[in-house]
Amino acid sequence: MKTRTQELFVAIMAGMAVNYGVTSMSEQFNVEPTVEQRLYDAVYESAEFLQMINTAPVDDLVGQSVIMSVDGGITGRAGVETDDTKERKTRDVSKLAKREYRCYPVECDIHITWVKMDQWSKFPDFHNRYRNHVRQAIALDIIKIGWNGTHVADTTDITAYPMMNDVNIGGCS
Repeated sequence: MKTRTQELFVAIMAGMAVNYGVTSMSEQFNVEPTVEQRLYDAVYESAEFLQMINTAPVDDLVGQSVIMSVDGGITGRAGVETDDTKERKTRDVSKLAKREYRCYPVECDIHITWVKMDQWSKFPDFHNRYRNHVRQAIALDIIKIGWNGTHVADTTDITAYPMMNDVNIGGCS
């Protein structure tokens, strides 16, 4: 590894440790929920399509859908402008479809070789460029799984299921 790359790598690791609230990136740690949510938000912000989809973080591994929709129109007139004896009437238009969700663990394990780091270290914003590529790849995977996911395998097989059908059950399947 070139000296410049090594300096950049040390700075990136120190920055990541601060972001994750740990003393060193060389030891195992759990990501705090607020940090995890920021990472999740950054992935969703990296793909315009994901920003148009309703999502809600959940605490339970299995539960019922928490996304509400509206059943029918809600705009109109009750005639109170011309007849002040009439009372406006409200109605509950919330629709909560009965749909079970199940959360399965997923891993987004990646690495970059020292040789590639040496090549990329010429860019002062190397870390941001690489991070943004990874975020976008994860976002595109989420979209792909949402459209194509049919089942959950203990061990996924990207060769047999290039559309990630075996990672999770998508909302479109």
